[in-house]
Amino acid sequence: MKLDLNKMKDFMVKHITFQTVDFFEQYIKNMRIPENNQIGISIIIICKNEERCIGRCLNSIKKQICTMDEIVVIDTGSTDKTKEIVKNVISESKIRDVVWKDDFSYVRNIGIDFAKNNWIFFIDADECLQEGSLKNLRMFVAFAETFVDQDFAICPTIVNSNSHITNGVRRIVSKKSGLKFGGRVHEEIRCEKGKLGYEVNAVAFDNIVLFHDGYEKDIIVKKDKIHRNMQLLLKMIECEPQYPRWSYFLARDAKEELSEIKYEELLLETVKLSDEKKIFEYYDIRALSDLTSLYISKGNLDKAEEILIELKQRAPELSDIVYFRTYIDFCKLKEKTLKLLIDVCEFRETHQNIEYGSIHSNYFHIDFLIAKLFFEIGEYKKAFSILKKLKSEKYCNDDEYYLRLLEAVEKYLDD
Repeated sequence: MKLDLNKMKDFMVKHITFQTVDFFEQYIKNMRIPENNQIGISIIIICKNEERCIGRCLNSIKKQICTMDEIVVIDTGSTDKTKEIVKNVISESKIRDVVWKDDFSYVRNIGIDFAKNNWIFFIDADECLQEGSLKNLRMFVAFAETFVDQDFAICPTIVNSNSHITNGVRRIVSKKSGLKFGGRVHEEIRCEKGKLGYEVNAVAFDNIVLFHDGYEKDIIVKKDKIHRNMQLLLKMIECEPQYPRWSYFLARDAKEELSEIKYEELLLETVKLSDEKKIFEYYDIRALSDLTSLYISKGNLDKAEEILIELKQRAPELSDIVYFRTYIDFCKLKEKTLKLLIDVCEFRETHQNIEYGSIHSNYFHIDFLIAKLFFEIGEYKKAFSILKKLKSEKYCNDDEYYLRLLEAVEKYLDD
């Protein structure tokens, strides 16, 4: 395949996001046609008890590889049919057994040592690779082989089963760069021991795509990921207490297991450790967003608005701000609706005698209003109890409206 430099530059501009503009400009400046663009990729898959998905993962990769590529599966103690499936899809010689030591970075770094090629792509067993991704990666690293001024990692686009997309997870690295992983869980690529991941330059691709389903609720429960991640993250907080990455991920991953107070404390600690530093911006923004959501759920709208102001200062264009601003206003409307309901109920309790000349002398119009307000705040049984009475009295009949609503609800539930 003959590579055209101008086409390659166009390819980069269209599909790649660089961490910094300077890095991008320096990369473009140093680009030249490589003498040999037949680059082999080592694909490393770490797994334990992944019979559900390992075959799917391997098959998505196998049909894209060339003779210079390799797939290496590192098994950390499977007791199901994982290894049997691997042997059927690729080769037994490509399985490496490694003892699990409560440290994902340890295993990934062993994977780097196992790899025969310079460029290494880590793919998880619960992911599958979009067709054409290896071709796009190969095109890029053919140029990267000639760029030695800086070491950098490459981020594929990861599409989760709920359609949430991330492109900041660093999964592809050059063996010659000496870059290694650090962190027991939610591990990151680091340039050397004692350094943190943000010090490594990275490029992100939108046309190297992984589809991931490992964080669906039933899978999380079955593999006990919450408790596993909690224990490993607590160890990382003990090891690197000033790094907001660990407090944020502990809050995010263990939310269902933590008390509300502890969850709030971890998010506040993340904001404090981030200290508005650009290098910690991701954790700062996510923690502020989660805090806003927490205070809304607690009904503390004043506190939510206070945190929202901070969030807007950090990331004024973030869609979370529109969402929370609108949701807070919506909650205030709900509060106002409740207040209207209380007021009209108090009025009704004090007005029992026949009132000549009103819309309805027995206050059925007021009862109808109360029913509608009950419906708006989610008190459906109370609402329909009043509406049933009004229907029997021949005051109103909203059957057609609620039948349409029922039809829409049933369709939603069936889908």
